[in-house]
Amino acid sequence: MFGKIKLMLASGALMLGLLSMTSGAQAATELSLNHYMFVKHFFVQQVVKPWGDQVTKASQGRVKLKIPVAPLSPTPRQWSSVETGVAGMAISHDGFSVNGCSLCSSPICP
Repeated sequence: MFGKIKLMLASGALMLGLLSMTSGAQAATELSLNHYMFVKHFFVQQVVKPWGDQVTKASQGRVKLKIPVAPLSPTPRQWSSVETGVAGMAISHDGFSVNGCSLCSSPICP
C-alpha cells in the first residue's frame, strides 16, 4: 500500500518538477492541498509534509505546499475542487473519482 502511495507522490513530484522548468524569473507558486484527513493524521505528518518539503527544496523554493487545517471541499468533490481552482492538488479516495477523472489513476498504473 505504501509502495503505491510513494509511487503516486513521486509521480506528482516529477510533474511539479517538469512544470517548474521554464526560463526567466518566477514567483513562488503555492499549491493548496485539498484532503479529507485531519492535519495531525499520520499520513499528513509522515508522508505529505515531508514530501512537500522535498518539493520546495527540489524547486529551490519556487513551489510550496500549503496544507489547510480543514478540507477545502467535501470528500466526494475533491477532484472538482482542483478543476475549479479551489485547490492546486487533492488527495481523494479512488471510489469518488471513478467516473470523474481517468487521470486520477494514472500514477498507479503499471
